[in-house]
Amino acid sequence: MMKKYLNFFLLSLLLFFASLSYGQTYTVTMSNVYVNNQWVNQGSAISFGANDIITVKLSVDVYSSTGNSGTLNVYYQRGSSYEPIVPSGGYGGTITGSGSRNFTIELNGAQFDASGGFIFAQFAVSGHNGAVPRSSNWPVIKPGAPPISNNSIVGTQTKFYGLSATITGTTPSGGNGSYFYQWQKNTTGSWSNIVGAHEQNYITELLTQTTQFRRIVMSNGTSDHTSGAVVVTIVNSLPITNNSISGNQTINEGNTASFITGTSPSGGSGPESYRYVWQKKSGNSTWTIIPNASSQNYSPGTPFVTTHYRRIVKSGNAVDITSNEVTITVIPAPPIQNNTIVLNNGTINGSQPTGGIGVYNYSWILWGGEEPYTFPNTEQNLVITADIYNYLTAYPNLFIVRTVTSGSQISGSNSIVILPLPAIQNNVISLNGSLVTGSQPTGGNGDYKYTWNLVGGEEPYVFPETSQNLVLSASVFQYLEMYPNLFISRTVNSGNKISYSNNVTLVALPQIQNNTISANGLQIIGSQPTGGDNTYQYSWFISSPEDPIFFPDTTRDLDLNPYSNAIRILQTYPTAVLYRLVKSANRSSYSNSLSFYSGRQRQKEMSFAQGNENFDSEPKVYPNPTTKRVNFETGLAKTTTVEITATNELGINIVIFKGDVNLGQVIEWNIPSNYPKGLYFYKILSGKEEIKTGKILYQ
Repeated sequence: MMKKYLNFFLLSLLLFFASLSYGQTYTVTMSNVYVNNQWVNQGSAISFGANDIITVKLSVDVYSSTGNSGTLNVYYQRGSSYEPIVPSGGYGGTITGSGSRNFTIELNGAQFDASGGFIFAQFAVSGHNGAVPRSSNWPVIKPGAPPISNNSIVGTQTKFYGLSATITGTTPSGGNGSYFYQWQKNTTGSWSNIVGAHEQNYITELLTQTTQFRRIVMSNGTSDHTSGAVVVTIVNSLPITNNSISGNQTINEGNTASFITGTSPSGGSGPESYRYVWQKKSGNSTWTIIPNASSQNYSPGTPFVTTHYRRIVKSGNAVDITSNEVTITVIPAPPIQNNTIVLNNGTINGSQPTGGIGVYNYSWILWGGEEPYTFPNTEQNLVITADIYNYLTAYPNLFIVRTVTSGSQISGSNSIVILPLPAIQNNVISLNGSLVTGSQPTGGNGDYKYTWNLVGGEEPYVFPETSQNLVLSASVFQYLEMYPNLFISRTVNSGNKISYSNNVTLVALPQIQNNTISANGLQIIGSQPTGGDNTYQYSWFISSPEDPIFFPDTTRDLDLNPYSNAIRILQTYPTAVLYRLVKSANRSSYSNSLSFYSGRQRQKEMSFAQGNENFDSEPKVYPNPTTKRVNFETGLAKTTTVEITATNELGINIVIFKGDVNLGQVIEWNIPSNYPKGLYFYKILSGKEEIKTGKILYQ
């Protein structure tokens, strides 16, 4: 007793000082320890209690007589044979000379042995012969959990053969508060675990013999606890009775039969144990089980022949009982008529059958080859593919038959003999402007598929168009400017035959000529253009100091009478003019301009000039819209420094001109070809004064 007391006294004394000195130079001491905000007396161990994770707050003081710096950390160690580890929050940084640090660390019970471990603080001195003074160890303990109690189960009972039983268990107490369950059973005198049975309560499997059950409760930190046993006694099932069905009926083939209903049986192992098996037979056949028919009643669907039905009831270990028979009498559908097929341009067209139940299923069969072949196609008609014609080379006596099924009726059509196809002829193409005209081929199976190819560019190109003729877009002629040796050919497929046309070399289209307009009152007459690909698209617009006006008219001539606002602008502004734009493939042309400015409006122009002595005339920007370039006239009366800028919504911001402009000088902006089409906003500036702003449509 005295020895035990002395050992405890020495441990307490060590913890009280919790320090270790190295040559009277360094001292490291831990104090002010709190566990989950609860004070821990000096000399008492840190305890996890019932917790898996705890938060420890503590202070560490370092005394150094040398003034050297070092790194201060707190460590935990699960036992003397393990390496120390810095826990979360255990890094204290650098201390120079003497100092202190407050730590908040987190400890996990899984990081310690069952007997616990300890923590300590260590000061690693920099450049002082590797000195690592440390504090005394502060013990950490893991108290054991209390024993498990209140583990009892209820469920002793008697059950019919083949039924399950429910066993309920109390909620345990003790342990660490978290429980794992394992149920066991015994039928032979020895206990075995039930796979997957880990709940507080247990519903047994279907039982066929008397069985004992018990529950084992497990909880970390304490011993397992086993409940008492309950017994489920199994007795034989009673005889099954009251198994009869009804539903005799007569239907036309193709109609849906009504339900066959069955009574609720009695006996056996009780209502929850009944299992139903439905069987059927037709004619002199034997009874067969109907798949997935396991309900008390049965829906026979659409039987195509007279059929008999019966029900078998099973329960526990009672003898199965078979019901009476029910008959569904089916009146046959009329025979299938009008099943004929004909071959037309590579497609076998089948007639619309009659008779049967009015709903028809088609199957197509190829005969005369290595073995009969059923096509995957189940449509009324059949397209003969190239591989069938190729098959003729090995088997020259092929023929095809269509089989039609409707209810219980079946019909085979006449046969179609498959003959080799003649070669494709008359595959010639010619170019006229942007239209490539292809001849009507002959040969093959009479059904033709066209592919158009462009060769001579960066790589061969297949057009998406599949028509007999091809219209070339403007982009093709633009491509021709990069690759001047382009040519086009047409490929024709028909059955297993293929034909390649002549090549047509593309030539650049001539520029559009003869694009002039004249006015007869408000009727604008446009000439008939020439050049391009001889097909023309017309658009009309007004360029003015206001936003450009685009007319909806796309005709060669224009009637201005419906457009009062356009007339106003043309008569108000001396720079407002009317244009016609003609496009043909990749060619475009602007006509001459028409001005409708009257003498009355000249007074306004003069007043503009008289109102500002710096201007000789009104500023002008033209043509607008434009496809290549824009001219700027400032209208300034003397040499002036100006700046002209343009921006668009995509972020382009360019200074078109910056410098001196003389009287009457025109500034020309050639729009870079890589600039996107669309609206551009321009400004003409003289110093900070805006001479003119507006929009340019680049198209």
